[in-house]
Amino acid sequence: MLVATISRRERLGYTLGMLQTGIYVGVSVGPVFGGLLSDLFGYRVTFLATAVFLLAATAIVMRFVREESVRSGPAGSFVRSMIPDFSSLAHSPGLIMLVLVSGGLQIATVQLGYRR
Repeated sequence: MLVATISRRERLGYTLGMLQTGIYVGVSVGPVFGGLLSDLFGYRVTFLATAVFLLAATAIVMRFVREESVRSGPAGSFVRSMIPDFSSLAHSPGLIMLVLVSGGLQIATVQLGYRR
């Protein structure tokens, strides 16, 4: 959400695509480097390196990211304002089909995993 709010409108697709690519690369390559690090130096060094990377990422975000808060007028009760509005998603047949197929795949995967 933060990336979407601080990006220029004409570069929003590119920016969100880069974010997703970074997430995918991190999830794909991170375990390889973690495994190599733990094989070479042991678990203690691996956990220490992870802590250092997380601390560095936190420091970078705290130093360089400035978020402007936008206040809106009262739209209803506090509880109602905390619940996201998903009504527009319910009218998207492609999204509904995606959720159904994804759910079916998850159920099939879990059921096949328990039969082994």
